[in-house]
Amino acid sequence: MARKINKELYYDILSSAKDEYVTGYSIYKKLKLKYPGLTAKVVYYYLDKMRESGLLSVEKRLEEGRYSWGNNVVKKYYKAIK
Repeated sequence: MARKINKELYYDILSSAKDEYVTGYSIYKKLKLKYPGLTAKVVYYYLDKMRESGLLSVEKRLEEGRYSWGNNVVKKYYKAIK
């Protein structure tokens, strides 16, 4: 069964990525104030669907830091395609 799309959330996610590359987690942190029951899983679901539809581009960046698993991580950054 397909998930019902919340159009307002859909457009809020898309508009969060319209001007610059942003991480899915930063979008989640911003929108969870407006949508109290929102989970990161739902945000990433929408991001994946938007990417598949050609609405978002994805850039993977290697970032260095101190993580429990090592010294670097690959993060995905999303940006709306105009």
